[in-house]
Amino acid sequence: MIRKYKYHFVLHFTILIWGFTGIIGKILTISGLSSNEIVFWRMLIAWSTLLIFLISTKENLKVSKTNLFKFFGNGGLIALHWYFFF
Repeated sequence: MIRKYKYHFVLHFTILIWGFTGIIGKILTISGLSSNEIVFWRMLIAWSTLLIFLISTKENLKVSKTNLFKFFGNGGLIALHWYFFF
């Protein structure tokens, strides 16, 4: 029974997290953090989490220069979105 609803739970949990990002951003802004600080801490936490994941799985990620350029471009767009969102 639990396996049957596993993805429903994941979907609802994701929606809950996404729904709270605006509220959490507003609370952090009211408590004195600037949008630059919020974006910095979000990016630092994401980077640290991904680094720990990559080290623990021991994956060898070879990325072409074309894809590397795309990754940096997308990262810049996400950073701009976070900056203007908060």
